[in-house]
Amino acid sequence: MTIQAQALIALKPSAAHGGRRLDSAARGLTRNPNLVTIVTVVYNCVRTVEATLRSVIEQTHGNTEYIVVDGGSRDGTVDIIRKYEQHIDYWVSEKDRGIYNAMNKGIELSTGDWICFMNAGDKFHSPTTLEHVVPFLDKRFAVVAGAVQYIYDADNRRTRHMCPKFSGFYMEVPHHQASLINNALMKELKYDESFRIRADLYLMTLLHAKGHTFRMIEEVICDVETTGVSQGLSKNHILEDIRAGTLVIPHYWFKSSLYHAFYILPRLMVRKMLPKRIESRIRALLGN
Repeated sequence: MTIQAQALIALKPSAAHGGRRLDSAARGLTRNPNLVTIVTVVYNCVRTVEATLRSVIEQTHGNTEYIVVDGGSRDGTVDIIRKYEQHIDYWVSEKDRGIYNAMNKGIELSTGDWICFMNAGDKFHSPTTLEHVVPFLDKRFAVVAGAVQYIYDADNRRTRHMCPKFSGFYMEVPHHQASLINNALMKELKYDESFRIRADLYLMTLLHAKGHTFRMIEEVICDVETTGVSQGLSKNHILEDIRAGTLVIPHYWFKSSLYHAFYILPRLMVRKMLPKRIESRIRALLGN
């Protein structure tokens, strides 16, 4: 019996779950070579989850596995998941310990060679996205990543290529929704659940610190609303950023503190004084 089959059996009896995988669980799970696993993590997102599910299901690249991890939603989200379960390899709805615990569940349930997280509210850029990205997948790289289209409001959006930067006063890594990660490494490392906001940054930094390399491509992979867990700024955001950067940048706590105090915070203060529409327009023009 595979580890993934054991994971299915070990689920709490009270957990709601389903999907195509259950039909083959009794006779052993199978996988295809070069399989891409997409994981969607969701909790009480009834208004946005359907668009995310459809963006995954409508991908023209057929060699995919789709896992949905719900945190025990009570707002109708599970009803929407059930609506599409014939297109989902496995879904589960049960309480978790936060977004990164849910993402780690998805990793444990995955069987692909590569893994991508497309969480509720985010979408693949087009139905052909994976079809265009798969030819670039190469296991010599830990991460194959493309561009993100940030959506500020209905009229303002901007595409960014977030190349890895591990030096100076701040770090930048590919957005996790725009990244396909070597799943063998993902299963080895997983997300550090002691982080509440920046575990994705820490994971990318850890891969870099261990000597793994990134492959950047031009393809726009995802559309991201600018209201996610890690999109804002808080004390925890800054502290977790510093904790991640300390792995690879000497004196990063000092450099990052200066960067946030004299660059990030003043910009946020100015933005808060502007009407929302003007703020969105400026962010789209400047790309931040």
